[in-house]
This record gives sequence, C-alpha cells and structure tokens, in this order.
Amino acid sequence: MRTFIFAIGGTGARFLRSLTMLLASGCKDTKVADEIVPIIIDYDATNGDTDRTQTLLETYQYLNRAIYTKGDKVMENFFCTPMLKLKELFGGDGFDSNTKFEVAITHEPGQDTFAHHIQLETLGDGNGTLATRHLLEILYDNSPKTSKTTELNLDLEVGFKGCPNIGCVVTKSLENSVELQKFFHAVNPQAGDKILIVGSIFGGTGASGIPMLLDLIRERPNLESCTVGVIAVTPYFKVAPDRDSAINSDSFTAKTKAALDAYSLGRSVNKQADAIYYVGDSYLPGAFENSEGGATQKNNAHVVELVAAMEALHFMNTSFDHSLDADATAHEFGFAPVTKKEEKKEAVDQYTLNFTRFYRDETLNPYIYPLARLMLFAKFVKSYLIPAGKGEKNDTWLRNTNLYLEGDFKKALGEFADAFFAWIKELENTSQKRGLKLFNPDNDYDDIFVGITTAEKVAFVLNNQYVSDGIIRKALGEEWVRCTDRGKKEVDKPRSFFIASIDKALKEIFADILKKNAEK
Repeated sequence: MRTFIFAIGGTGARFLRSLTMLLASGCKDTKVADEIVPIIIDYDATNGDTDRTQTLLETYQYLNRAIYTKGDKVMENFFCTPMLKLKELFGGDGFDSNTKFEVAITHEPGQDTFAHHIQLETLGDGNGTLATRHLLEILYDNSPKTSKTTELNLDLEVGFKGCPNIGCVVTKSLENSVELQKFFHAVNPQAGDKILIVGSIFGGTGASGIPMLLDLIRERPNLESCTVGVIAVTPYFKVAPDRDSAINSDSFTAKTKAALDAYSLGRSVNKQADAIYYVGDSYLPGAFENSEGGATQKNNAHVVELVAAMEALHFMNTSFDHSLDADATAHEFGFAPVTKKEEKKEAVDQYTLNFTRFYRDETLNPYIYPLARLMLFAKFVKSYLIPAGKGEKNDTWLRNTNLYLEGDFKKALGEFADAFFAWIKELENTSQKRGLKLFNPDNDYDDIFVGITTAEKVAFVLNNQYVSDGIIRKALGEEWVRCTDRGKKEVDKPRSFFIASIDKALKEIFADILKKNAEK
C-alpha cells in the first residue's frame, strides 16, 4: 500500500519533519510493506522549513534503503517504512532533475506577481476586456509591490502571505504541472493506495490548497473511489507584530472560521474527503519571528505538528466507509488532564506536556514510547558507534561485521541523531508555545528521560542499572552469537543486523524498565 501525502506550505513541511521522526522510531503499524510518497507544495521555494525538511527526508530515505530491501517482512522497526520521491515512480521521466520531494514550482520571467500570473496586463480596450480589468482592480488591492496590503502586485516568490483568495487561483494552475499529471496516473485505489492532504487553514497556501487539491482529485474518474484524508491545522502559533509585514496573527481566527464555513458548503471538503482531522492549540504564550517567507522562515517544532503526524499514521492504518453524499468522518485528539496529585504540587506547570499527559493505549504505547527507544538509539549512535576506535577491539559483533568501516552509513546515522536531538529541543521550548518535555538529549542515560509514568501513580527517572552503552553492547553481542551460531556463520547484511539487533535489544530493555518501575 502507498500513501501519497501532500504537505502544503510551511506547516506541511514541519508536519513531515515530525512524521519522519515517528517513522524512524518504528512506531505502531509502520512496516516495510507500506510506502509513503511525500509531495511538498509551497510557492516559497527558499522556505527555511521546507529546506530543512527536504534534507531530513533524504537522510531518512538513505537509511531506509541502506537497511531494508523490498519484500522484507519487517514491522515496527527503526526506519522500516519506505519513503519515495514521486519522480522515482516514473524513473524521473519529465521531472525537473533538481526536484526532491517537492512540486517544482517555477515562475517565468515577468510572472512573479499575481497580476502577471492572471495576465492582467493583457486586458484592455484593444480586446474588449477593459471592464474585466477594472473589475479585478476593484476585487483585489492594487497597491504597489512594496505595500503590505497589495494583492495584484503580491510577490509570489514567497507564497501568498496569508491570502487564500489569491492562493486558490494560483494553486489551480498546478493542475497542469508535470508532478500532478504524473500523480493522477500513479495512484491505484484498487491496490489500496490512499491520499492525505495536510496544511494550515489560517493562512494562504494551505487554506486554498486543501479544497483545490480535493477538487482536482475527485474530478478524475479513476480517483473517485480513492480514500482521501485531510489534516486541517487550525491556529497553533502567533507571529510578532510587524507594521511592515502582511502577516498578522489577529486575522488567523477569522480566516479559520471562513475556511471552515467554506469547507461545509455544497460538495466541498466535508463531502469530498473520507476523513478530516482537526488539530490546533489556543495556548499562545509568545510569538515566533514575523517572517513573510524565505530562508528566515524556520519555526521551532511544535507539539501540534507531532499530533498531526500521529493522525497521519492513524489515517494510513484505518479503513473508511464513506460516500460523497455524506460528511467525512471527523477525528480529534485529546491530552490527559492534570491529575489531582499534580495539582497539589507547588507551581505545577499545567501547560508543558510530559509523559503523564498522554493516554497509554491511544498515544503512549503506539507513539511516545517508540520515540523514547529512538532517543536511546540516537544516544548510543552518538556516544559509542560513531567515535572512532571505541568498539573495534572489544566488541565481536562490531569487529566481525565490519560495521565500524561503514563510513557513509555511520555518518547518516549521526546526522539523523543530530536532527532528532534538535527537534526534541525545539519541542521543549515554552517561550513561544506549549512545550513538550520528554527527554534530556544532552544528558547521560541516567538522566535522559525527564520522568516517565508506568502506572497512574508511579513515576521514575532512569539510572544506569537499566540502560547504558555497556548494557546495549552486551545485548548486541548476545544477538550476534545467536545469529551466527557462535561465529560459525557470517552476517550477510551488517547494517540490517545492527538495526534489527539494537531495535530488539532496546524493546526488551525498555519493556524491562517499565516492568521494574511498575513494581516499585
């Protein structure tokens, strides 16, 4: 089965970043048999969030292909879900050679503004369209390009600056792009393929892109029966006031209400989608830097994006029975309330989320605990596997598999670990948004978890009797002995052996951690 994921705008790119971390953790229902095809849509070609996500996706893709081969019967292991570029499904035929996971949106010379995009300059007395030109100049703000309110002269190089009325017109033109034309022929509903569209509905690109893409999909006879989901992200951050910027947080709520009203009209989003997931956060203690786009738009990771990633996995692994005559199934996400015990504590932080705020069956077991194992894995990679000379002499599993010589593989593991640590630290930040405090990436194993709950009233912090480099190395050594019949056989795939073995070891170690502490 394949899931084609349209990630729209900056929010879509940041969502993909969180989704990649969950996939890397080998969380619930991830498997080699399922493929994900991310398709990033953003008119802001130099967007910092998009650029960072593209790099992460490529690193993940390299690791997945270095470890697994198609047909492997592997589920819920580190990096096990394949990730494909759309152009790889067609051997690159017809695609821009420089594209990665995005739709290549280019602007012809002189086509950098909305007025140029709709060819306003061609309307006039000479062809009897002067009245149409006057109407457009009434409907859209015709201020100079330097004005923050301009619409006709809006620079499309950095997106739509929160203007969905412009975004819907420009996005419609994507119908003729190579990527979308190829996509329409790539999806096979009969093989179980699904489509997911993710974007914010309080700006311009996402709010306009979601209904336009749905229209384009449902217009294709071969896609009428395809399962399509939408993750509509409502306001979850605000930006600092800037008198020279067209982006104003005060308008986010009004734009969201307008989008929701539009989505409920006629045969719109609510009718055409099979499932809609709504997620947002009204707790806004601070503001992000006001950036209209470009390389400077690089917001910290947010727990809302992580929740959206969980919703994506739920969609991928859920069957939906829906007709275009009925409203889509709606889904929501909730956190566990602060307990009475926590309320009694002095200065309890009711806004920063931790292990105690997630429901065990719905969230802890399927998503958060796998991230905890990924944290231990990343720590081992950085502290032991990568440093030269640390294990070659002492560890038979490392020496005899020659894994220590796999320079490119170790480099990619290190880069992913660094990206994971950075993502975790961004989630913790509470100055601008609701924080998520689960791990201490810079600490040793004995203090790597902030605190973890195994039962309603039992919490603990790890120490070295549970996990350390030595304990992990011992488990890897035992697995090497088992797999090679005490060295009588060779390991065919050292990278696959390492990932499978450490995944198994950390699952056992973590299960033992939970068990021991539940007995306290």
